[in-house]
Parts: sequence; structure tokens; C-alpha cells
Amino acid sequence: MSSNYREFQPSARLASMIECFWMLEAAEDNYQSVLPDGCTDLLLRFTQQEQHFDIVGAMTQPQRVEVLAGAAFVGIRFKPGMAYSILPVHGATLTDKTVPLRSLWQGDANSLTKQLIHAENGEEQVHALEKALEMIHPPSAAQRAIDTLVEHDGQMSLDELCDIAEMGERQFRRLCLERTGLAPKLLARILRFRRVTRLLDDNNAISMAVLAAECGYFDQAHMIHDFQVFAATSPTRYLARSS
Repeated sequence: MSSNYREFQPSARLASMIECFWMLEAAEDNYQSVLPDGCTDLLLRFTQQEQHFDIVGAMTQPQRVEVLAGAAFVGIRFKPGMAYSILPVHGATLTDKTVPLRSLWQGDANSLTKQLIHAENGEEQVHALEKALEMIHPPSAAQRAIDTLVEHDGQMSLDELCDIAEMGERQFRRLCLERTGLAPKLLARILRFRRVTRLLDDNNAISMAVLAAECGYFDQAHMIHDFQVFAATSPTRYLARSS
């Protein structure tokens, strides 16, 4: 196996903000395909020679990342919009970008880096990350609407979201972009696409027409178009690559 990937669930205190903590260790040189999911990640990547602690903003296109043998990664995957509860930064400034953590975070990034590198196992790393995270912005009405959109895998109208947020379309668009780095309709498209990939991973024999209907697309062609945008391949080629 070229890489060992693991996920850890957050504590109850952070469960509303964090999708998971994750770790990856590379046994040999390889490439990782990273697809848009609407999330923002806090990511430490380190080798024996160097360390980089970064914030990886929401993605609008797939990335192919080179991972060298011996490299290790420790990450926090924030739910859409929730990185804003930890970092006082406009989400749009991070979209499709990787930014050094120390330029944004008020905590001691150097001390946290040392704790993560010298931890004996993944559980100790998660414990160090949890201790370092404190919410600075409580969830807003706009965030509640974003959370509901995530729960429905992108299958909600803008009018429904504005009703939940109790604000007009213009204000909600502005706040969604501020918190997630994505406009509401683009976030909804990415969330629908993410559900497609999950269903394909769970059932490689599923009909494309059924898949499109299940995930809220107008038709199969609509689904394939969005899949090409966000994965740079077709659903059938994605399945072949994953099998």
C-alpha cells in the first residue's frame, strides 16, 4: 500500500464544526487525487527535513497532489463554513488556495506543530488538536442555513435557504461566500457531486440514471457535466479508476 489513511471523529464539543480529523502516511512516492467537497482543511504536512502548517481553502476543481515517501499529514476537515468559527478570515480569500496557518491563526502554531510531530500515535495528535481549537465566532443564522444545505446534500433552493437564515438573497450570498468561500449555488453543486462520489464508492453497479435522480440532477447529462467539472473525469471512468 502506497499510503496509510485514517480518520478520527471529533469530540461532542467540536462535532458541529468538524467533519473529521485525518492522518496520512506515505510508504512510497505517489499521487493523491483530491476532489472538491465544500470543506476547508487545516493541514500539517511534515518530513524529517521540514514542516508546513497550512489552511487549505474550499476547492472548486480537482487537484492531483504529489506525496513523497516518508511524508506524514495530520488534518482537520472543517464542515462547510465552520473554519470561519476558528479563523477570522473571509472564506473567499482561501478558495482554491493554500495559506500558511501562522498568518491567520492567533494560537501558537509552532508549539502545536511540535506536539503533533512528537505525538506517539493518532489519538495523541487528535487530543492536541482538540485542545488547541476554540470557537471565536458562534454559529450564525446564515451558518444554520449552510448546515441544513450540507445535511440535504445540496438539494435545497436558494429561497429555502434564505427562509432558514431569515435574510434576503443578497445578504445570504454574501455571508455564505464569507464563511465557506463559495456562493450558495456553487456550494450546492459541490455537495451534490460529493454525494454522487459517495454513492459510487458504495455501489459500483448503480444505474447512472438512478444516480442522477437520487442526487437531485435534472437528468443524467446534467450529472455527468458537473462530475466532469469537479473530478475532471466521467463517473464511469471514476469507477474504473477506483476499482
